[in-house]
Amino acid sequence: TIDGDTDLSFTEDVLMRYESYGWHVQTVNDVNDLDAVRAAIASAKAETSKPSMIKIRTVIGHGSSKEGSHGVHGAPLGATDLKAVKQKFGFNPEESFAVSAEV
Repeated sequence: TIDGDTDLSFTEDVLMRYESYGWHVQTVNDVNDLDAVRAAIASAKAETSKPSMIKIRTVIGHGSSKEGSHGVHGAPLGATDLKAVKQKFGFNPEESFAVSAEV
C-alpha cells in the first residue's frame, strides 16, 4: 500500500533473509549521511568472498512540507512547496528542468 508506512503491508526482514543466505549485509540509517553511504560502499567492495547488500533508509518527500507522509506519493508538491524545496537544496526556484553544464 502507499497509504502509509510500508509496515502496514510488508513485514519481512529482507536484510535478515539475505544474511541467513550468507551475504554481507549492512544498513545505513540516513541516506543523507553521505560519509556513511560511502563507508558502506567501501566495505561492500572490500568484501570479495560473498555478495553484499546495503539497506539505506530514506524519507519520502525529504525537504518538502509533505516530508514523511504518504501525501507526497503520486501528488505534486505545489508551486510554493516546490520553490521552497529548490531553495533549501540550492537550486534556482524559478527554473524548471534545469541541468547544470557539469552534468
